Amino acid sequence: MILLILISVLNVYSQDLSTQNMIPAVSKDLSSWLQKIPAGNEMLYGFQNRDEFSRARLGTPYPVFTLSEEFFTQPNPAFFLKSSTEWRIPVTVDQENRALVTIIQNNGEWKIVDIGASVLAREIGSYEKKVSGKQSGKLKIFRVYQIQSDFLFYDDPVSMPEKIYLIPLHSACLNLDGLNVKTDKQWTLSEVSGMIRESLSVNKMNR
Repeated sequence: MILLILISVLNVYSQDLSTQNMIPAVSKDLSSWLQKIPAGNEMLYGFQNRDEFSRARLGTPYPVFTLSEEFFTQPNPAFFLKSSTEWRIPVTVDQENRALVTIIQNNGEWKIVDIGASVLAREIGSYEKKVSGKQSGKLKIFRVYQIQSDFLFYDDPVSMPEKIYLIPLHSACLNLDGLNVKTDKQWTLSEVSGMIRESLSVNKMNR
């Protein structure tokens, strides 16, 4: 446990150093990515029109975590969150989230690899407005790629699963029985892990 905590602290310190140049590095590519949006499809990406592109800015980066290999290979692993190596950054217009860019680091350089997810961008923006500035900088995304479901959380990802509280987003509520997007209930990672396992089992049986 002590070793895991030490690794977490070192990873956070290293992450802080490596992400300092993230926004400046990718800001110069934002305009070219916005221009890739087909004419007439702006609203599908969260924008009212192409005139908004000139006012687009990058917001706060959010690290993306996902399920570790241990979740799939062990019945009850003590820890099962890992970094996906991806980050999501909101594209804002007049301080409103419109879309998200996906960022990865390749050969030491930060690069945009995708743009979209307007619904997720709006959901993140909505939750950010509910919390204090001190909390907002700690927001993380938990993405279950296997069932295309997203959650938000603030806790340390190497905490025990029963100590990590998840905020289910619309995609998670659509794909996991038992979740309700109309409430403000937060679920522990332990509770959600059972739902994920059940959903994966059902999907496997239906193939």
